Amino acid sequence: MQLSTSSSLPRKIRLTSSEQNDAAREIGRKQTRISRAENGVGSLAPEELAQLLDFYGVKGDMRATALALGAQARKRQRGRTYTDQLPRSFERLADLQANAMAIGFYETGIVPGLAQTRDYAKAVIAAFWWKSPEVDVENLLSFRIDQQRRVLQADPPKELTFVLTETALDQVVGSAEVLRSQLLHLLQLGERHNATVQIMCRDVPDNPLLGGGLITLDFGDAAP
Repeated sequence: MQLSTSSSLPRKIRLTSSEQNDAAREIGRKQTRISRAENGVGSLAPEELAQLLDFYGVKGDMRATALALGAQARKRQRGRTYTDQLPRSFERLADLQANAMAIGFYETGIVPGLAQTRDYAKAVIAAFWWKSPEVDVENLLSFRIDQQRRVLQADPPKELTFVLTETALDQVVGSAEVLRSQLLHLLQLGERHNATVQIMCRDVPDNPLLGGGLITLDFGDAAP
């Protein structure tokens, strides 16, 4: 949510630097998370916003207004959070995923990005993504987690299909503990009524996407 956009919000929600630190500690995030939300270059997850409203004692109509503004801000922020470190193609893909009715993901040897746990995603980004001293792993991780929320918590729910190769199930990324948590997360995703998780056996002959990945997007009658 862009906390300072509405004059109808109480003054105490527009925070000083010290108050931003207090708010960040309350939701278990960094101060920059709050700062970006206030400046309109990031958004808070629904549960984070609700937790802050509880923290500041915001109730009744004011709370409902803040939650509604938060929902609008998350829609406006599709694909824009932390894009200063992303190529334009990633920004465009984030927008397309946010607007699609159904999305299919295929990856070889690794779990698809939007099905990754936070620890698994952090390990992937730190180990493989754009090895450069300028890369801010936490910002890139925040972008991925925010995009997961937009897709996995969309209303109405999107139809999601995740296909990964069997090799991803035993490829240790980060640590064995991180992999175990990731496999449990895949099982939980597969229990969603709108999500399907499929595993391609390692002995499938002539895999046309060996060594690559693929994302399919279905917009129904609302194709951009």
